[in-house]
Amino acid sequence: MTGFRGSTAVVGVGATDYFKRGTSPLSSAQLVLQAILAACDDAGADPRSIDGFVSYAGDSSEGLAIGAALGVHEVRWSTQVWGGGGGAVAAAVNAAAAAVFSGQADCVAVYRGLSEASDGRGAFNKGHMGHLYAAHGVLAPAQVCALRTQRMLEVDGVPASALEAVALAGYHHAQRNPKAVAYGQPLDRDRYQNSRLISEPLHLYDCSRENDGATAYRLTVNEVPVDGFWSVTVYNKDGYFTPNPQNAYSLNNITAQRGADGKITIQFGGCDAATANCLPVTSGWNYLIRFYRPRAEVLDGSWTPPTLTPCTAF
Repeated sequence: MTGFRGSTAVVGVGATDYFKRGTSPLSSAQLVLQAILAACDDAGADPRSIDGFVSYAGDSSEGLAIGAALGVHEVRWSTQVWGGGGGAVAAAVNAAAAAVFSGQADCVAVYRGLSEASDGRGAFNKGHMGHLYAAHGVLAPAQVCALRTQRMLEVDGVPASALEAVALAGYHHAQRNPKAVAYGQPLDRDRYQNSRLISEPLHLYDCSRENDGATAYRLTVNEVPVDGFWSVTVYNKDGYFTPNPQNAYSLNNITAQRGADGKITIQFGGCDAATANCLPVTSGWNYLIRFYRPRAEVLDGSWTPPTLTPCTAF
């Protein structure tokens, strides 16, 4: 398509507030709708005039459904780019431009929405970690990116300082956007270099923040009325164990560490080397408490297990 370059334009940009660690009161579709309405307001355009929709990375909000919610006159184009990351963002914008240039649409909305309420934790990771990755302990996007980044450093000669520059630039620009999660939290060189490694060579500030998808929970247990022992086991949404780097799937009152008050606190998710009694979780996870030789209080329901409480930070 000769003449494609410069033939289309981005006329409006919209974004919602970002919510940390599963706190969004809205579904991903509601967030998408808010962002599109904000973009239309920015462009001075009628939302009903949108006739095309493009997203990427397995977005759960289908273009036809978003179009119906907006009350558009007609949906002429709806597509989704496979994969995620910066490449998919660019490809999604390019697909929208191609639709306009080829006459298949006049006004296309490019969007991406995530909410733990509708997508589960780590929704961006769904479908990306195949058996080949998981069998070798590669379970998170940062680990995959670390492998690629290490090759860039060793084979392509990209200096490690480039990683630092990218992180510092991102935090620098975040200070100009009140809606940015890192707004009011500038990053300097010392803080970057002294941050912990997530997956070598990537440090904490090299990695994307998980917005609305990383809630960790805690279960604090005191005395349990059993004559044997009790245990807590985590399963994935299909009822099986999902391999994790910590090889941690279950804890009991014998193996778990007790606090100074004698109670046992088990954390679900947000695990690192400094967190005691932590069990990694996956999207749609659940847990099961088992009682061995339970006393009457358990059997008649007069004693009930404590409830989970969300962590305020991790």
